Amino acid sequence: MAHERTTASSSAATTRESILMAALRLFSRNGYEGTSMRDIAGEVGISQGAIYKHFAGKDALLEAICTCMEDADARHAETAGVPAEDPLTCDDYSSSCQQPSDGGLASDENAAPLFSAFRAFTLDMFSYWATDPIAAPFRRMIEIDRFRTSRMEQLHRQYLGAGPLSYTRGCLMSMGMDDAVAQQQGLRIWAAFRLLLEMIDTQDIACEDAADSLKQVFLETEVFLPSLQAH
Repeated sequence: MAHERTTASSSAATTRESILMAALRLFSRNGYEGTSMRDIAGEVGISQGAIYKHFAGKDALLEAICTCMEDADARHAETAGVPAEDPLTCDDYSSSCQQPSDGGLASDENAAPLFSAFRAFTLDMFSYWATDPIAAPFRRMIEIDRFRTSRMEQLHRQYLGAGPLSYTRGCLMSMGMDDAVAQQQGLRIWAAFRLLLEMIDTQDIACEDAADSLKQVFLETEVFLPSLQAH
């Protein structure tokens, strides 16, 4: 009996994942608003009723996809050793992210590894957003529907707009950059990030070449670290 329960549980998890991935494929192709539960059922090859055994509706599917994205973001940040949340708004900003209280800058010893970790994280996330079977279609979905629903606009800001720009600025400030310089350099990094992703989508550049271009932007940004300018 225990074996039967385990097999049934595994089968249910597989079906749930199949539904989730089918929904994401259709959302990225036709838009969230342009996809029905019937479309999703047809994509998976099951009845609509079978979908409702796993998800209450399209909103539940979308929230499950967002949960996958949030969990993946946290894992990538933990692996890279960078903040999972925006350094300017996270609870521990004052103790771990903020510039020294005496107005000084992050020490040479600290700024270099912080920048290296942030660069590695950004390049890792670039590859993730470009090629991951969940992140890549998720990005296309929120691009398609950003002007159609308030929820999609919110997700676009969170993942592709003001959210990551603020995160980048906060990380650069934690390394000692002045606010205005961090804003300018953060915008350069994020603008390149977005543009290069679009060029990959349109096959105007190979993923590896795009990553090399983003690395060059970081080389140009690194010289603005005050700890380096002091030498």
